[in-house]
Amino acid sequence: MVELAQQNQADKAAAQTWFVATDGSEASEDAFQVAYKGLYRKDKDHIVVGHISDRRKDYLPYNLRPDYLSEIYLSKIALAWAEKKGEYAHSEVDPSKSTKECVWDLAQEKHASIIVTGMHGRKGIKE
Repeated sequence: MVELAQQNQADKAAAQTWFVATDGSEASEDAFQVAYKGLYRKDKDHIVVGHISDRRKDYLPYNLRPDYLSEIYLSKIALAWAEKKGEYAHSEVDPSKSTKECVWDLAQEKHASIIVTGMHGRKGIKE
């Protein structure tokens, strides 16, 4: 009975725009999987997979570059993208801002109601 009531409440909830920040790390992939497969409601929500890049980091391997991440995540959200319920967003880092601020700005630009990130970036936990 409680489960049915919770389900009815979830069904009535307004549509959300999920913004998932990605950087090629395992943590960001985990965040994407949780958001896309567990939280995003394919029948009513919109999902944006976002990436902030820095052209100055030309030493990054191919699997961490924006073009590669775009291909990978567009293929993962292909059905949502085809139904205009999903998109990939990319922005270049603003040197005067932190990556966190740039993610926030891009999410705001996409009218995100919820931002999902990994616990840390591709370089690991900062102390």
